[in-house]
Amino acid sequence: LEEEKYEVAEVKRSESMLSEEEWKELRAKARKAGIAFAGGSLVAVGVVLAPLPTPAGEALIVGGVGVLATEFPAAQRVIDGAKEKAAQFIDSLPDEDDDKEKDGGEEEKKTENSTEKASAKGEECKGMEIKARTREDDIIDAHYQAMKDAASGVKDAASSVKKKAIKLSKSVRPHLEPDAEMPSMNIDMDEAGKKMKHSFRNMQNKMGEMSQSFRWREKVEQIGQLVGKDSVKSMPIPPRF
Repeated sequence: LEEEKYEVAEVKRSESMLSEEEWKELRAKARKAGIAFAGGSLVAVGVVLAPLPTPAGEALIVGGVGVLATEFPAAQRVIDGAKEKAAQFIDSLPDEDDDKEKDGGEEEKKTENSTEKASAKGEECKGMEIKARTREDDIIDAHYQAMKDAASGVKDAASSVKKKAIKLSKSVRPHLEPDAEMPSMNIDMDEAGKKMKHSFRNMQNKMGEMSQSFRWREKVEQIGQLVGKDSVKSMPIPPRF
């Protein structure tokens, strides 16, 4: 009886076993599903991180598409097309020296305009009686200057981010050639997270300073219009940012 049971179990097991071709097909499907999951997960996380001021998001997207390309030819075509478009865009970016010359030209133009305005103002003021400055004048000027300083800080921060982005783009340009290998993507996520938090904190501070300056300026002007300049005298002068 035991031998009969054993023989029946062997027959059932042999009937349930897959052929070699079926096993190959099953393994291929499992491999394709695993690659699709891994590559899709990398791309999904990269899309979430892409808006942040670190290259981690873009690197994860490229890595995810690269993983997908090992099994799906369409993904490789996406990579080739994206590399070509990226190379064209990077080639259109200005060089660092061009940016410096442009910034220098703008500063020179601003200086010339300021000099011309000062000269014109001097001509207008000839023969006019110069009144002594009052505390409310100092308060309004201080708030206005604080607003300008905050706006200038935000502009400088944006300019710095732009220059760093251009420099990073130029550094990866050689890897976008058709026969070039993809660069290594060893990313220190802790360091990237610290840089991201630092960038956000700086931008928040600048925007907060700018917003505060606008509020102070608006408050000073409203009070001055409603109750006259005498009431402005009691307002404190804000610190310089």
